[in-house]
Parts: sequence; C-alpha cells; structure tokens
Amino acid sequence: MKSLSKSFKIITLLTGIYGALYFWGFIVPFFTGELSFSIPNDRIVFLLFVLFGAGYLSSFWYKKIAGMVYMIWYAGVFILSTILDKSDGMPIVLGFPLVVIGAFLYLEGCKEKRRTKMTEQQEWHIILRVLLINYAVNYLIYMYQDLVFSAPLNIWAFPGLVFPLLLAIFVAGFALSWKWEVPAGIFFILWYLIALAVSIGYTEIFNRGPMIMVGLTLLMQGIFYIRNHYKFKPKGPVVPKAV
Repeated sequence: MKSLSKSFKIITLLTGIYGALYFWGFIVPFFTGELSFSIPNDRIVFLLFVLFGAGYLSSFWYKKIAGMVYMIWYAGVFILSTILDKSDGMPIVLGFPLVVIGAFLYLEGCKEKRRTKMTEQQEWHIILRVLLINYAVNYLIYMYQDLVFSAPLNIWAFPGLVFPLLLAIFVAGFALSWKWEVPAGIFFILWYLIALAVSIGYTEIFNRGPMIMVGLTLLMQGIFYIRNHYKFKPKGPVVPKAV
C-alpha cells in the first residue's frame, strides 16, 4: 500500500477538524430541534453534509474526485445561501476553507499521476486555476440570483452599470489568467476595489448580497497571480540555446 504523503495527512487532519465543527454546528441542531427534516431547506443542509462525508471518504482513494466533490459542495452552499435561503453570507464564508482544502486535495491527486516531481510554480498554477474556476461558477450563481430574485436594477445607469462592468472585468481577468498572470491579477484587484467602493457608497448595491466578503477571494487570487509571476520569474539574462 502506498504511504500517505505528509501534505495529505495535514489535509486529512484539517478536513477532519472542519468536519467535526461542521457536524456540531449544522447536524447536532437536528437533534436539538433547531433544524428539522420537515423543512425543505433544512433537508438540503443535511444532504450537503452527506455530500461532504462522501468527499471525505473518497479522498483516501480518489483525491482529485474528492477535491471536485468539495467544489460541488460549496456550489450547493452558495445556492442555498443566495437563492433558497438568503442569509448574511456567513455560510459562504465559513464554507470557503473547504474549497481551499479541495484545491490542495485536487493537487495531491495530480501529483500522484505524475512520474516526475512538480515544481512549486506548477503546483501554484494548478491551485490558482482550480480556485478561479470555482469562483467563476459561483459568480454565475450570484449573477443568476441577482437577475432573477433581486429587485430590478437599471444596468444602463449608475450604480447599476457597475454590474456589467464588473462582469466584463472578471471575464477579461479570467481569460488573461491562462497566459498573462500580471494583467489578470491587476484586473481581479481592480474588480474588488470597484465592488468595495460601490458597495460602501450605495446601500442598494450593498444590500444585494455578500459581494464584498465573497470578493475577498478574488482579491487574494489577484495578489497571488502577481506575487507568483515575480517570484518564479527567471532571474538574470536568458542564455540562448546552442544551435
């Protein structure tokens, strides 16, 4: 049997601690009467915990699949918190650590399939890409709930005009991130600064959802893109290959 890597042991430990807190905060209430199987949204809470458990168990054999299960789980939390049972965004914030764990778990699965050791740059490349795809999915969920379930907002006048502007900035950053990390990072940081400024300045934007809290992940994404570009940038002159 293949020995477990040190990083996987750490991931498993952190996930176990997270799972214990998750059970205490969201499953124990079913026994105390705070949550009930007779309420549809509460049943979804329970099903999400089952999905989490499935991801945890599968992580011992299928790490990449387990990482993707955690991403799906988070999308479920996002849908529950923004569409089915609108909250203050705290479940989204509390659920994000599992997304990070899922990204590192996915990386562990990728490393197992390789015969050669990954460089630190390659590892960061996979992690940031997985996190960005996850953010893109949740961004689409957020936009859907805003268009369908929130009060109509004129997107052709300020401040409603900010929504298509932010979407355009995100799409540009997403496209650039595949090859040009620094411009992508700048776009993501710009996205957050605009979202923060408008949310603070206009209550009608602030009340439409936890954009500031959720957007922090995109801000960090942008910072890491720029940081990694300069960290792994070749130092010194490039020596041409001999012909």
